[in-house]
Amino acid sequence: MQKQSKPKEVNGLLAILTVVFGLFVRAIPAWRSDFPLTDGGMFYVMIRDLQAADFALPTFTSFNHAQIPFAYPPFGFYFTAALNHLTGIPLLKLIQWQPVVINALTIPIVYLFAKRLTHSSTRAWLAIFIYALIPNSYWWQIVGGGITRSFGGLFAFSFVYFAYRIYHDKDDSRFALTGMILSGALVVISHLEWALQAAFVGLLFLLFWGLTRFAVRKTLISVLAILGLTSFWWLTILGRHGLQVFLTASTATENRLLFFRPLLGLKFTGEITTFIAIFVLLGGFVAIIRKDYLLLIWGVGSFLVDPRSAVYASVVPFSILAMYSISDLIAPYLLQGQPAETRHWWQFLDLRVGKLFFGLFAILCLSQA
Repeated sequence: MQKQSKPKEVNGLLAILTVVFGLFVRAIPAWRSDFPLTDGGMFYVMIRDLQAADFALPTFTSFNHAQIPFAYPPFGFYFTAALNHLTGIPLLKLIQWQPVVINALTIPIVYLFAKRLTHSSTRAWLAIFIYALIPNSYWWQIVGGGITRSFGGLFAFSFVYFAYRIYHDKDDSRFALTGMILSGALVVISHLEWALQAAFVGLLFLLFWGLTRFAVRKTLISVLAILGLTSFWWLTILGRHGLQVFLTASTATENRLLFFRPLLGLKFTGEITTFIAIFVLLGGFVAIIRKDYLLLIWGVGSFLVDPRSAVYASVVPFSILAMYSISDLIAPYLLQGQPAETRHWWQFLDLRVGKLFFGLFAILCLSQA
């Protein structure tokens, strides 16, 4: 008689595979190169400008001597400049490898959120295994420009985790409120597109679960605290360059509808991982049958909020939906011959066809690294 797997065994297996493969797909592109990937030249110059000004915020960047306002959220620049100053690690190496490390830290944050949302560590590990291997969860964060984007993603998902604790779990602890405020402030001074996506999810959680005196009070405290903590930056930028610099950045995309093509063309998980999008669609039908619309509204709504960053911000809800397609549709179908009273969805991994399915899934994702 075939030994049946237990949740702890499955959790351990998925945790190991997530860590190993998740680090592999993030580190290999940087390892293959001896230079920061794709972009980041202007950010390199801005970090040098910051150091030359003794860490006082410059008015303009010297990049191309084009009088470009130094109005970009500065956290990533300050962090990298300070790390370079304190450790002596070459700045180019930091721009090459720091985004990889910061992006990898989103994996445990997203796991903690998925575990709370699904009320299952096993489902959460499967969702995070999928998340870790989807190209849009890491690629645009680990290139040279990821020196700011990676922090934006990390703090945005941290904000989502703490917001869920407050709005859904009614967590009245000082830890949850402080976590939401700090992560909210850090995402604002790291990356405005990620900040916009985080604000959208926070509002979504408020509308779904939080229209109470408790939630409104927590929201007002958080908003005022985040504005106060970040005022040193945005007040400085407003004083130097006016509101137009923010408005120009928000309208940088002339034809925003073009960014719906990844959603409609099933390219929202990455250019060559359309098969994962199929799992997301199947999971979407599971959600509709359950009348659980949060993840669908979150994923699709992110494209309405800011189509340019949506393919990265929507990876979390879409990963969880893809997990549901496996745990609630595919696995039960493969286990039809098992006794109902002892049947659990994760036992599809005990079957030869289950191992084959899981192996092919991983190989297809790893081949994109």
